[in-house]
Amino acid sequence: MKWMFAGISEKNLRPTNMDSLFAAERRINGTEVLLAAVCDGVGSQADGAFAAAFATESLESWFCAQTSTEGMAPALRERILRINHEIVLQAQRQRLAAASTLTALLLLDGRYTALCAGDSRIYALDRTDVQQLTCDDATEDGKLTEYLGRAGAVRVQYLEGEAAQRGFLLCTDGFYKRMPQELLPRAAGARRRDELDRLLAEMSRTVKQRGERDNISAVIIKTKG
Repeated sequence: MKWMFAGISEKNLRPTNMDSLFAAERRINGTEVLLAAVCDGVGSQADGAFAAAFATESLESWFCAQTSTEGMAPALRERILRINHEIVLQAQRQRLAAASTLTALLLLDGRYTALCAGDSRIYALDRTDVQQLTCDDATEDGKLTEYLGRAGAVRVQYLEGEAAQRGFLLCTDGFYKRMPQELLPRAAGARRRDELDRLLAEMSRTVKQRGERDNISAVIIKTKG
């Protein structure tokens, strides 16, 4: 179809992998659409992995059920707000301590919509430039100020822009904290899916060699051609 993409999610040196990711493309009424999401279960919460998996599985189900692209971007934001409420309810019923970051990217009609709650990130890439699209919802000492699983309203960052001739990276903090950004423009020059796979594997090895212990998860998306 219109895009190629690759993802990676590794436990690394943590006891479990609390990250979760999802990426898929569909043709809806003749229009090609891609949705990707990366979630990082909050390590200080015992059931962070539940929140991360619940979020990505819910987004996948929502995406597969869409029959029209009209109003899809704002509907995605509303779905994320609903997912937050559902995580809170599930946590109360099952007595869970559940929280997760979320980044999601929708590509539709030559434009992107980026959504974020927490400190996972979305970058826009081309051959010469790397631009961080989202802001980290966190204090200077790393405490999250926004996340899924938060009782009450959660503030979801919502950004839109032109997607033509750009690549995108969605990733958790375990990926970007020790990642050399000079590797990223190579994604914009990739011509095949296996090149993206090799690049993600190289990035993962690099951050591990630099001392990263956290789970490592990322999705790279590039427009074909």
